Amino acid sequence: MDIIKKVNDDIQEIEYIISHEKQINNKNKTIKNLKITKNIMKLTLPYIITPIISFVSMSQLGHSPINYEHVKDSEKILKTIDNLGNITEINQYDEIKDIYNVIYYYHQWKLKDNNEYQRVVNKYMIDYPKFIKDINTKDNQEILRLLNDPDILEKEYIIDNNQTMIETKNNITSDELNEKEYFKIIIYDENNDNFIIREQNTLENVKDIIKYILLVTLLECIIKLLYKNQEKKIKEEIRRINKDYTPLDMDTLQKKLVIRKNNLRRLME
Repeated sequence: MDIIKKVNDDIQEIEYIISHEKQINNKNKTIKNLKITKNIMKLTLPYIITPIISFVSMSQLGHSPINYEHVKDSEKILKTIDNLGNITEINQYDEIKDIYNVIYYYHQWKLKDNNEYQRVVNKYMIDYPKFIKDINTKDNQEILRLLNDPDILEKEYIIDNNQTMIETKNNITSDELNEKEYFKIIIYDENNDNFIIREQNTLENVKDIIKYILLVTLLECIIKLLYKNQEKKIKEEIRRINKDYTPLDMDTLQKKLVIRKNNLRRLME
């Protein structure tokens, strides 16, 4: 009797499935889509969040890739001092493109055989962080005394980078001819207490866009490496879900129903 009941229950179940094919397929499709969507969200969420977080972070730092933001430009100071006592200072808010943070050592002019005047100029790069830290506490007269120190090139301010240049002139003044060897220093600094606020220009905004793209690309490459195994598992799970929730095979169900009914008939005989 138990076998007969089992076969009869199977027949009723198959008949129910066949008669409710559309509803069952729709239900399975909905469940399948929800499970696949869940896994796709797990797969893509890091790549969706990364551009958003990067955008917010850059915007907070004043480098929004979309908005033309306000930029603070501090006063830029270019000071030139030589040990002859000549001092010039340029103050501006635009970028200074001149060469700075250097010491020039000008040798005396000499007349050459071709009736041209030449002098050797040595260029030394300054260890800027150390030099500017010390020199900010000095006034111009103290800097002059520093430049008149015969051992200036032995100071720790100089980076081991000596470039020798030859300056040539056809004619020079008597003052230039009698001019002694001298040092000239060109230093750059910024005064953050004096500044202007301006709107970001197009080039600066394009640079922010490029930085944003590079940042997002880099972060998503890192995510790709870190989540490689996780992504593989999620893709396998999606394939399993697709397999588990395929539409009903009505031909197979009809054949099963016929077999179950024949079995029931034989059991009843």
